[in-house]
Amino acid sequence: MAVFFGVDLSTAGILALLIKSVLAFLVITLADSVIGHEFRPTHTAVISLLALFAAPIVTTLMNQAFSLPLYVDLLISLIVWIIAGEILLEEADMMTKLKVMVVAYAVFTVASFALDAPIMNFVTGYIIG
Repeated sequence: MAVFFGVDLSTAGILALLIKSVLAFLVITLADSVIGHEFRPTHTAVISLLALFAAPIVTTLMNQAFSLPLYVDLLISLIVWIIAGEILLEEADMMTKLKVMVVAYAVFTVASFALDAPIMNFVTGYIIG
C-alpha cells in the first residue's frame, strides 16, 4: 500500500477517496443550496476534490513538522475546506461562504466517520475483489 502524504494511492484507496468526494459533493451542494441558495456544480466538484486531496497532505505535513493531536488535524482540515470555499464559491458574501463550508465540513466529517469502513469494505469486496 503506497501512501503519499496521507493519501492512500492503492486502487482501493483512490476509489474510496473518489466515493467520499461524491459524498462531499452532495453535502456541499446541499449546504450551498439551503444556506447560500446557489448551485454551481463545477465549483462544488472542484471543492470536494481539492478538500479531500489537499487536507490529508496539509495535515500530514503539519504532523511531520509538529506532533499534533487529532482535534488539530480536524481544525486544519476545516481551514482547508474554508479556504477552498472562499476561493471557489462565488456570488456570496464571506459569512455565507463560511457558514456553507463549516456546515458542509461538519456533516461530511460525521458521515465520513460513520461510512469510512463500509466504503472500504464495498470497494475491496465488490469492486476490486
